[in-house]
Amino acid sequence: MGPVFDAAGTWGLALVEAADDAAARALGADDPVIRAGAGFAYTLSAVPNLILRR
Repeated sequence: MGPVFDAAGTWGLALVEAADDAAARALGADDPVIRAGAGFAYTLSAVPNLILRR
């Protein structure tokens, strides 16, 4: 989780593990800033394979 410094503007990125698409959507919809209607939005994108470094 954190900021992405893009030439078009800074935006945030979070990778989460969810049981399915519905669970991921529920997580996003329940985010306090989304629920507050403060002008933020989220997009879901599947990541079928991920390499984690520890």
